[in-house]
Amino acid sequence: MLAAGGAVEVRPGCYRIVGRNTAPHIERWEFETDRVVRCEVRADGQLVAVELVREPYKEMNRDWVLFHLREAEEELQKRIAEIEATPDYGYGEFSVAVTHVYHHLNTAWNSKTESQARVAACEEADFLLWRQFPKDIELGA
Repeated sequence: MLAAGGAVEVRPGCYRIVGRNTAPHIERWEFETDRVVRCEVRADGQLVAVELVREPYKEMNRDWVLFHLREAEEELQKRIAEIEATPDYGYGEFSVAVTHVYHHLNTAWNSKTESQARVAACEEADFLLWRQFPKDIELGA
């Protein structure tokens, strides 16, 4: 059962109903990725309505995504070569390099559907938002 005010967490490929449960219980449904689930939860925690709403498909900004993936690839190739060639390659250098790689991977993912005009007008707030680790990627089972 969900606590009143439970919410739907939207992730690519699946939708989970989440809430404050007394027991670890998550319901999972598989749907098309261009749909959003909305639900209502009664005060007693019972799910009373689920609605699927079609959302417009947004195309991926391929040029923008490829730019950031290539930047990440280049950084990885440089650092691999540097680590192989430098016996005393240190934590500080590695930390900076990995941060740079994640910046490009995260930006590629988080801004993948932004238009060319939107990314060209990128402001500091966009830069800071796009580079954060994605909240809509599951890394585990």
